[in-house]
Amino acid sequence: AIDRDAKTVTSDQGVTESYDRLVIATGSVPFIIPVPGKELPGVLTYRDLDDVNAMLLAAQSRAKAVVIGGGLLGLEAA
Repeated sequence: AIDRDAKTVTSDQGVTESYDRLVIATGSVPFIIPVPGKELPGVLTYRDLDDVNAMLLAAQSRAKAVVIGGGLLGLEAA
């Protein structure tokens, strides 16, 4: 539980910790659309630094790319 007034977080086990600033980072898993060819080389996801490095490497040998997704990461990739 989060008590914003007291600036504390209490776990399911009853452990309470105080904080000055709280960041809730839930993580994420890329969604791969269920289409034929999604497993082919050159079909990449974009979530972390390894994905960015793979995109940069792929861009060195290819002239064109297609970005599927209109969220923040898709727009950044475009």
